Amino acid sequence: LETNNYSDIIDGIDINSTITSSGASQGVDDIMGGNYERHGGFLFQFCPDDPQFCLRVVSEAAKTAQIRGNMYTAVQLNLRAGSIECTNEAVNLVNRQLVQVLMPSNNEARKNWKNMAESIAKNKKIIGQISKEKAQAFEQLRYLLEFFDLCQERKWENALQYVTWLLPENETFVGPCASRYRYLDANVRDAFPLVMENAVQVLREAFVESKKRGDVNRMSQLQKQFQAYITLFSSIPVQTAKLAQLIASIEVTMVDVIP
Repeated sequence: LETNNYSDIIDGIDINSTITSSGASQGVDDIMGGNYERHGGFLFQFCPDDPQFCLRVVSEAAKTAQIRGNMYTAVQLNLRAGSIECTNEAVNLVNRQLVQVLMPSNNEARKNWKNMAESIAKNKKIIGQISKEKAQAFEQLRYLLEFFDLCQERKWENALQYVTWLLPENETFVGPCASRYRYLDANVRDAFPLVMENAVQVLREAFVESKKRGDVNRMSQLQKQFQAYITLFSSIPVQTAKLAQLIASIEVTMVDVIP
């Protein structure tokens, strides 16, 4: 502790326990000596009468874990520290990681971060400590996780429902969506190009399914939605070469004459 060697502290603390519904303080109790026989007394034996010092050490250990690239450990340590500042940092780190694992895969990292997000979402104490902006970004990224999961399951219509807060259903909502984009959290904005590229493909698939069913009304709605997407994309600075190519190829399908 005197040498500020927080790397040793990270190695000494058992950070594999799950977040519980009782709140982040449970983890702090564990670190300070409440429940871990092997690791519990690690900090508490040095400062039994100074819990704030223990929390400060855990907070610094979290920063060291982040520098070392161990984001999962950094999040758990910040949550265990339990202060408002540390809890907000934990959720911000989770948000940054969720952006990187939006696309479904068999990657263990995606499963771990999704489970972490679900645990946090169920914890009222944690949610109550984070800022409104971070809480909103956290929920939006969880919506996007669900969007991509539904895309993989080929549930096109269901998937579209998970991006109505972000992308317009018709020209009426283009203005509000463009305004909302300007105030999105940076993490959500980072995900925007990937969402757009996949959303236009989902529209195409939904349109094809509607055509097979002979659902003329839905085909017309999806055509209008596609045009609204194009209008929105031209009004915000997130155009990509891939998106332009997708729109050009999908437009051939979406302009199909409705009987």
